[in-house]
Amino acid sequence: MAVIASGNAEGVVEPARQLCATSIQVAPVSLPVIFLHSLRASHVLWYMVWLETRVRFLVALFGILALRAFYTFQGDRVAPPHAGLGYYYGTLHDGMSCRR
Repeated sequence: MAVIASGNAEGVVEPARQLCATSIQVAPVSLPVIFLHSLRASHVLWYMVWLETRVRFLVALFGILALRAFYTFQGDRVAPPHAGLGYYYGTLHDGMSCRR
């Protein structure tokens, strides 16, 4: 039998000793260990993959967002000062092409 207690381990173990338990082990257990033991094997694999790749994923995501923001805010600097609605319509639908 396994018992997880948040505190007062001796108070939990003492009744087991009085009942002549054959084996008693007391060890600290962290919350991630409890979480991993409660999941099935396939979920543990996905969780471990996420732990290994989350920093790379977040760095790539922020890098893409930063580049997209840079190009978005720099796009109006390449527009001619007399650009009308047609220029912006073409830019939005054709992308940042070099046609003017």
